[in-house]
Amino acid sequence: NNKEKEQIPSIKDKENNKFDRYDRYDRNDRYDRYNKDKKNESNEKNTKLSKNDKVAKETKPEEKAKTEEKQDHGIQAPAQALRLVQHKDLPQGEKGEATRELIARGVLSGVSDTEFKGKLAINRAMLAQVLMTISKDKSVGFVDYLDIKGDEWYADAMTWALTHGIYKGYTDKTVKAAQNITRQEFASVIYNFIKEHNINMPKIKNFNYKDQDQIASWALDAVKHLDELGLVNGENRDNYNAQGTYSREDLALTIYKIIKFIESK
Repeated sequence: NNKEKEQIPSIKDKENNKFDRYDRYDRNDRYDRYNKDKKNESNEKNTKLSKNDKVAKETKPEEKAKTEEKQDHGIQAPAQALRLVQHKDLPQGEKGEATRELIARGVLSGVSDTEFKGKLAINRAMLAQVLMTISKDKSVGFVDYLDIKGDEWYADAMTWALTHGIYKGYTDKTVKAAQNITRQEFASVIYNFIKEHNINMPKIKNFNYKDQDQIASWALDAVKHLDELGLVNGENRDNYNAQGTYSREDLALTIYKIIKFIESK
């Protein structure tokens, strides 16, 4: 009997140990599964956060602003009218529309409140002034030319154009700001301008003129490229007239085409 009594606790302990082992196994298994579920939940949460972070990065205000700034190519020309256009001598057609728009936006000015004089030839200084006006970057560097002393009305514009490589001075250390600009010179300047601003317009026509052999070799590539873009066309369908002058209304049309292209993007 005593032996039986002694065995009973032992068996009971074994039974308790058995259930305790099962209970521990069950608890451990549940614990492991709980940890696994929590880990999966954490991983899923981290993945979501990672995706959210990516979306947040993609839509950062500063990056969006940077993209928008890149798209305008550093060109500024108010879309709304800033001035009342009262000029009575504006041409008909697309040149008239371009001239009216640029006067209203403050890019161009007439010779008076009622006259624009669109047929007048433009000089180097006027072109530099207009290009600087529509450019956001108006920074200038130091230039050393005999005919820029600093107090001329065109000093800043010509200095700006030379600084940015849009203009080149002459070998006699002058810029000849008051000199009328020829068609091939105009094409060369506009070519430098759109290249500086990374403006890539599509080709819309083929270059073919009877007098294209009269175009200077240094200007030929620019002339051809700008004509194919429809920015600086020949004087008429047959002749380019490289040495001919460029008028105020022609200037308006070229500048307006550039602005409209950028605004349409």
